[in-house]
Amino acid sequence: MIMQNIKAIIIDDESDAIESLQFELEHYCPGVEVVRSYQSPVKALEVYSEWECDVLFLDIEMPVMSGFDFLEKVVELPFHVVFVTAYDQFAIKAFEFNAFDYLLKPVQKDKLIRVIEKIRNSQEKSIDKVEVKAAITNIQSQSNPLAENIALPTSEGFVFVKINDILYVQAESNYSWVHIEDGRKFLLSKTLKSIEEMIGSPKFLRVHQSFCINLTKVSKYVRGQGGYLVLKEGTQVPVSRSKKEDLMSILSSGF
Repeated sequence: MIMQNIKAIIIDDESDAIESLQFELEHYCPGVEVVRSYQSPVKALEVYSEWECDVLFLDIEMPVMSGFDFLEKVVELPFHVVFVTAYDQFAIKAFEFNAFDYLLKPVQKDKLIRVIEKIRNSQEKSIDKVEVKAAITNIQSQSNPLAENIALPTSEGFVFVKINDILYVQAESNYSWVHIEDGRKFLLSKTLKSIEEMIGSPKFLRVHQSFCINLTKVSKYVRGQGGYLVLKEGTQVPVSRSKKEDLMSILSSGF
Protein backbone atom coordinates (compact mmCIF):
# COMPACT_ATOMS: atom_id res chain seq x y z
CA MET A 1 0.00 0.00 0.00
CA ILE A 2 1.33 3.42 -0.93
CA MET A 3 1.70 5.68 2.08
CA GLN A 4 -0.35 8.90 2.11
CA ASN A 5 -0.04 10.65 5.45
CA ILE A 6 3.38 10.28 7.07
CA LYS A 7 4.15 10.37 10.78
CA ALA A 8 7.68 11.49 11.51
CA ILE A 9 9.99 11.47 14.53
CA ILE A 10 13.16 13.53 14.84
CA ILE A 11 16.20 12.77 17.01
CA ASP A 12 18.82 15.53 17.09
CA ASP A 13 20.79 16.88 20.02
CA GLU A 14 20.41 20.45 18.70
CA SER A 15 17.03 22.08 19.34
CA ASP A 16 17.57 24.55 16.48
CA ALA A 17 18.07 21.66 14.05
CA ILE A 18 14.85 20.01 15.23
CA GLU A 19 12.88 23.24 14.87
CA SER A 20 14.32 23.93 11.44
CA LEU A 21 13.55 20.45 10.09
CA GLN A 22 10.06 20.50 11.59
CA PHE A 23 9.39 23.89 9.96
CA GLU A 24 10.49 22.62 6.54
CA LEU A 25 8.43 19.43 6.84
CA GLU A 26 5.31 21.36 7.80
CA HIS A 27 5.69 24.00 5.09
CA TYR A 28 7.10 22.04 2.14
CA CYS A 29 5.88 18.47 2.68
CA PRO A 30 2.07 18.39 3.02
CA GLY A 31 0.75 15.34 4.86
CA VAL A 32 3.83 14.95 7.05
CA GLU A 33 3.28 15.30 10.80
CA VAL A 34 6.12 15.40 13.33
CA VAL A 35 4.61 13.44 16.20
CA ARG A 36 7.64 13.40 18.52
CA SER A 37 11.12 14.85 18.77
CA TYR A 38 14.04 14.13 21.08
CA GLN A 39 17.30 15.86 21.86
CA SER A 40 18.50 12.79 23.76
CA PRO A 41 18.81 9.50 21.87
CA VAL A 42 19.12 7.80 25.27
CA LYS A 43 15.65 9.00 26.25
CA ALA A 44 14.31 8.11 22.81
CA LEU A 45 15.64 4.57 23.24
CA GLU A 46 13.64 4.18 26.45
CA VAL A 47 10.31 4.77 24.68
CA TYR A 48 10.86 3.84 21.03
CA SER A 49 8.75 0.67 21.45
CA GLU A 50 5.74 2.95 21.91
CA TRP A 51 6.26 4.75 18.62
CA GLU A 52 3.83 4.64 15.76
CA CYS A 53 5.68 6.35 12.95
CA ASP A 54 6.61 5.98 9.31
CA VAL A 55 9.98 7.70 9.26
CA LEU A 56 12.73 8.57 11.71
CA PHE A 57 15.01 11.51 10.95
CA LEU A 58 18.16 10.61 12.83
CA ASP A 59 21.16 12.82 13.49
CA ILE A 60 24.43 10.88 13.41
CA GLU A 61 26.88 12.98 15.38
CA MET A 62 25.48 13.24 18.91
CA PRO A 63 27.23 13.13 22.31
CA VAL A 64 26.85 10.11 24.63
CA MET A 65 25.08 8.04 21.95
CA SER A 66 25.50 8.49 18.20
CA GLY A 67 22.76 7.80 15.70
CA PHE A 68 24.46 4.53 14.78
CA ASP A 69 24.72 3.53 18.43
CA PHE A 70 21.00 4.17 18.76
CA LEU A 71 20.12 1.97 15.78
CA GLU A 72 22.33 -0.86 17.00
CA LYS A 73 20.42 -0.92 20.30
CA VAL A 74 16.96 -0.83 18.72
CA VAL A 75 15.53 -4.34 18.46
CA GLU A 76 13.27 -3.68 15.46
CA LEU A 77 13.19 -0.93 12.85
CA PRO A 78 9.57 -0.90 11.53
CA PHE A 79 10.02 2.52 9.93
CA HIS A 80 12.14 4.30 7.36
CA VAL A 81 15.34 5.89 8.60
CA VAL A 82 16.71 9.08 7.07
CA PHE A 83 20.18 9.98 8.31
CA VAL A 84 20.80 13.67 8.93
CA THR A 85 24.40 14.77 9.07
CA ALA A 86 26.80 17.65 8.64
CA TYR A 87 28.86 17.23 5.48
CA ASP A 88 31.20 14.27 5.70
CA GLN A 89 32.53 12.96 2.40
CA PHE A 90 33.26 9.55 3.90
CA ALA A 91 29.78 9.08 5.34
CA ILE A 92 28.12 10.30 2.15
CA LYS A 93 30.00 7.78 -0.01
CA ALA A 94 28.93 4.99 2.32
CA PHE A 95 25.29 6.08 2.31
CA GLU A 96 25.23 6.21 -1.47
CA PHE A 97 27.04 2.88 -1.77
CA ASN A 98 24.43 1.26 0.50
CA ALA A 99 21.49 3.19 -0.99
CA PHE A 100 20.45 4.86 2.27
CA ASP A 101 18.46 8.07 2.39
CA TYR A 102 20.31 10.96 3.95
CA LEU A 103 20.08 14.72 4.33
CA LEU A 104 22.96 17.14 4.73
CA LYS A 105 22.81 19.99 7.21
CA PRO A 106 21.57 22.59 6.59
CA VAL A 107 18.72 20.62 5.07
CA GLN A 108 17.80 21.74 1.56
CA LYS A 109 14.11 21.97 0.70
CA ASP A 110 14.37 20.18 -2.68
CA LYS A 111 16.30 17.26 -1.23
CA LEU A 112 13.83 16.93 1.66
CA ILE A 113 10.88 16.90 -0.73
CA ARG A 114 12.52 14.17 -2.84
CA VAL A 115 13.19 12.02 0.24
CA ILE A 116 9.60 12.37 1.43
CA GLU A 117 8.22 11.50 -2.01
CA LYS A 118 10.43 8.43 -2.14
CA ILE A 119 9.13 7.32 1.26
CA ARG A 120 5.53 8.09 0.29
CA ASN A 121 5.78 5.87 -2.78
CA SER A 122 7.74 3.09 -1.13
CA GLN A 123 6.25 -0.35 -0.69
CA GLU A 124 8.50 -0.98 2.30
CA LYS A 125 8.26 0.52 5.76
CA SER A 126 11.37 -0.76 7.45
CA ILE A 127 15.08 -1.30 7.07
CA ASP A 128 17.07 -4.37 7.93
CA LYS A 129 19.55 -4.13 10.79
CA VAL A 130 22.04 -5.90 8.54
CA GLU A 131 21.79 -2.90 6.22
CA VAL A 132 22.59 -0.62 9.13
CA LYS A 133 25.59 -2.77 10.05
CA ALA A 134 26.74 -2.63 6.43
CA ALA A 135 26.55 1.16 6.33
CA ILE A 136 28.46 1.44 9.61
CA THR A 137 31.13 -0.97 8.34
CA ASN A 138 31.59 1.04 5.16
CA ILE A 139 31.70 4.39 6.93
CA GLN A 140 34.42 2.99 9.17
CA SER A 141 36.34 1.70 6.15
CA GLN A 142 36.13 5.16 4.58
CA SER A 143 37.10 7.20 7.62
CA ASN A 144 39.73 4.86 9.06
CA PRO A 145 42.65 3.82 6.81
CA LEU A 146 43.32 0.91 9.19
CA ALA A 147 39.79 -0.50 8.90
CA GLU A 148 39.82 -4.16 7.85
CA ASN A 149 36.31 -4.87 6.56
CA ILE A 150 33.88 -3.78 3.89
CA ALA A 151 30.23 -4.70 3.29
CA LEU A 152 29.41 -5.58 -0.31
CA PRO A 153 25.76 -5.11 -1.36
CA THR A 154 24.78 -8.11 -3.50
CA SER A 155 21.42 -9.13 -4.94
CA GLU A 156 20.88 -11.42 -1.95
CA GLY A 157 21.87 -8.96 0.78
CA PHE A 158 25.30 -8.06 2.09
CA VAL A 159 28.60 -9.91 2.22
CA PHE A 160 31.14 -8.78 4.81
CA VAL A 161 34.71 -9.38 3.67
CA LYS A 162 38.19 -8.31 4.72
CA ILE A 163 39.48 -5.62 2.40
CA ASN A 164 42.85 -7.32 2.09
CA ASP A 165 41.15 -10.56 0.97
CA ILE A 166 39.95 -8.84 -2.20
CA LEU A 167 42.16 -9.78 -5.16
CA TYR A 168 40.72 -7.46 -7.78
CA VAL A 169 37.53 -5.84 -9.02
CA GLN A 170 36.51 -6.20 -12.65
CA ALA A 171 34.01 -3.91 -14.38
CA GLU A 172 31.21 -5.32 -16.48
CA SER A 173 29.19 -2.43 -17.88
CA ASN A 174 27.48 -0.76 -14.89
CA TYR A 175 28.12 -3.86 -12.77
CA SER A 176 31.31 -5.13 -11.19
CA TRP A 177 32.71 -8.46 -10.11
CA VAL A 178 34.58 -8.50 -6.81
CA HIS A 179 37.02 -11.43 -6.71
CA ILE A 180 38.03 -12.77 -3.30
CA GLU A 181 41.25 -14.63 -2.49
CA ASP A 182 39.40 -17.80 -1.43
CA GLY A 183 37.84 -18.14 -4.91
CA ARG A 184 34.50 -16.50 -4.24
CA LYS A 185 33.28 -13.72 -6.49
CA PHE A 186 30.34 -11.37 -6.10
CA LEU A 187 28.42 -9.39 -8.70
CA LEU A 188 27.53 -5.89 -7.52
CA SER A 189 25.23 -3.42 -9.26
CA LYS A 190 27.90 -0.78 -8.75
CA THR A 191 30.42 0.83 -11.07
CA LEU A 192 34.09 0.04 -10.68
CA LYS A 193 34.68 3.66 -9.70
CA SER A 194 32.18 3.54 -6.82
CA ILE A 195 33.69 0.31 -5.46
CA GLU A 196 37.21 1.71 -5.81
CA GLU A 197 36.15 4.81 -3.84
CA MET A 198 34.38 2.72 -1.23
CA ILE A 199 37.42 0.51 -0.62
CA GLY A 200 39.45 3.67 -0.20
CA SER A 201 42.75 1.88 0.33
CA PRO A 202 46.13 2.97 -1.07
CA LYS A 203 46.85 -0.73 -1.61
CA PHE A 204 44.34 -0.78 -4.48
CA LEU A 205 45.10 0.68 -7.89
CA ARG A 206 43.14 1.03 -11.12
CA VAL A 207 45.48 -0.49 -13.71
CA HIS A 208 43.00 -0.66 -16.56
CA GLN A 209 39.63 0.78 -17.49
CA SER A 210 38.08 -2.49 -16.33
CA PHE A 211 40.38 -3.58 -13.49
CA CYS A 212 41.30 -2.39 -10.01
CA ILE A 213 43.77 -4.66 -8.23
CA ASN A 214 45.10 -5.27 -4.75
CA LEU A 215 48.79 -4.45 -5.06
CA THR A 216 49.69 -6.80 -2.19
CA LYS A 217 48.50 -9.75 -4.31
CA VAL A 218 50.78 -9.04 -7.29
CA SER A 219 53.34 -11.70 -8.12
CA LYS A 220 54.99 -10.15 -11.18
CA TYR A 221 54.65 -7.69 -14.04
CA VAL A 222 55.18 -8.84 -17.62
CA ARG A 223 56.27 -6.16 -20.11
CA GLY A 224 54.38 -5.42 -23.30
CA GLN A 225 52.49 -2.57 -24.94
CA GLY A 226 50.77 -2.07 -21.63
CA GLY A 227 51.89 -5.34 -20.18
CA TYR A 228 50.00 -7.40 -17.66
CA LEU A 229 50.18 -8.38 -14.02
CA VAL A 230 50.19 -11.89 -12.67
CA LEU A 231 48.56 -12.21 -9.28
CA LYS A 232 49.84 -14.68 -6.72
CA GLU A 233 46.99 -17.10 -7.40
CA GLY A 234 47.66 -17.01 -11.15
CA THR A 235 45.16 -14.53 -12.57
CA GLN A 236 46.50 -12.33 -15.36
CA VAL A 237 45.30 -8.72 -15.31
CA PRO A 238 45.95 -6.37 -18.25
CA VAL A 239 47.63 -3.01 -17.69
CA SER A 240 46.64 -0.13 -19.96
CA ARG A 241 49.34 2.09 -21.45
CA SER A 242 47.91 5.12 -19.65
CA LYS A 243 48.22 3.37 -16.27
CA LYS A 244 51.64 1.79 -16.82
CA GLU A 245 53.68 4.75 -15.56
CA ASP A 246 51.69 5.03 -12.32
CA LEU A 247 51.97 1.30 -11.75
CA MET A 248 55.74 1.26 -12.30
CA SER A 249 56.21 4.19 -9.94
CA ILE A 250 54.21 2.50 -7.19
CA LEU A 251 55.81 -0.91 -7.62
CA SER A 252 59.32 0.58 -7.59
CA SER A 253 58.55 2.45 -4.37
CA GLY A 254 57.41 -0.73 -2.66
CA PHE A 255 54.04 0.97 -1.98
